[in-house]
Amino acid sequence: MRRSVKSALGAVCLIAVLFTASGCFFRVSADELYSLPQASEEYLLLQQELNNILSTGAVYSPPVAGSNRQSVQLVDLDGDGVSEVLAFIRAAGDKPLKIYVIGQKDGEIYQADIIEGEGTAFERVRYADLDGDGTLEIIVGRQVTSALSYVSIYSMKGGVHSHLGSAEYAELTTVDVGGRSVVVVLRLPSAEQPGEAEAFSLAADGEMVRTTTQLTKGLLTFARVQSGRLRGSVPALFVEGADSANKTMTDILVLTENGIDNIMEGALAQETARDLAIYSSDINKDGYMEVPLPRELKSQSDAKQYAIDWVAYEMTGERHNVFTTYHNRSDGWFFILPDEWVERLGVRRDDSVPGERAIIFSFVDDTTDTWTDFLRIYTLSGDNKYKRAAIKGRFRLAPDEDAIYCAEIVRSSVGGISITEKIVTDNFRPIYSDWSA
Repeated sequence: MRRSVKSALGAVCLIAVLFTASGCFFRVSADELYSLPQASEEYLLLQQELNNILSTGAVYSPPVAGSNRQSVQLVDLDGDGVSEVLAFIRAAGDKPLKIYVIGQKDGEIYQADIIEGEGTAFERVRYADLDGDGTLEIIVGRQVTSALSYVSIYSMKGGVHSHLGSAEYAELTTVDVGGRSVVVVLRLPSAEQPGEAEAFSLAADGEMVRTTTQLTKGLLTFARVQSGRLRGSVPALFVEGADSANKTMTDILVLTENGIDNIMEGALAQETARDLAIYSSDINKDGYMEVPLPRELKSQSDAKQYAIDWVAYEMTGERHNVFTTYHNRSDGWFFILPDEWVERLGVRRDDSVPGERAIIFSFVDDTTDTWTDFLRIYTLSGDNKYKRAAIKGRFRLAPDEDAIYCAEIVRSSVGGISITEKIVTDNFRPIYSDWSA
């Protein structure tokens, strides 16, 4: 209670400051200044409606996954500029999972519809315009058992729901295709059939169109599902998971007006198999997704080091090499490797100095197995990080909240390759968002 009162007082004081800053002045008493803000009549009516629902013994049951996890959600379903209220409820009965759709018009609050379904919990909910008419369909995932979920798609045209289709799923998402959304569900393989993807699109006449494509044989689990674009701005879904050997694989599902197609069926999928659990990303920020294909570098320890080739695809399956990187996930940066470095590159790590973590790049002579260091990249932390960044020969790369990145060129030329400060600064990138699990 103390926290609520404190928040309310803070809100009142903030409003007073805003009025003053905007040149508005009001004569108020001290009692008026510190009185709690009054709820609107619409809010009170809505709260009363929700209390009436809960008074029957029902309880709130928010979705357990996805981005929409609130028990009560505000969504403008019909595109009229006024949000409907959707309350996610669990009650007794054969269809215990209920979505109460509450409308508002001319200051009145009313119960517009109830969407009921079987299951133990709402798994997730999404809202998407499947036919491009400006209104949103409701896509509801429900958990039936711990191992089984079903999605149902509802139209809300006219303010009342109509059921468009349902399917079992392990993963669920929506993808924008030509100004409208397509629902895609993924199913894991069973003893009888391989995994598959099914796309749901809504035709102009209201008919639900369903198309399927098989996923790569051997893909047993899903780790990441994300939408992106192929070369040519083709919308696609990147499905990544593991096989029985725990190798990460990538399927690319192309979505067009004709349905869904897996361009990685056959040999193409096997070429993406990798030991590292790393996932597709728009690594060069050109608007197209790239698939990571790691290859092992030379190392002087048991800890493996990798160069990562990033590959972009066309919808035909044709691939384009973008560039190659060395990723230092633990320190939060990656480095674009010049082509002439990679074939004879060795990498090792040195954490022997407190507050100083170094990645050392070396040229490796294949004949003598001699390692010649040519570049060090440091991650500096601690009270004296600025002093250590200023050591002769070091130059700054990029600041971080808690660390300083800097580099030192040990040799400017080795094995026919040149290393300059410009190459190092141009090719260094902090990692601002997570690129793996």
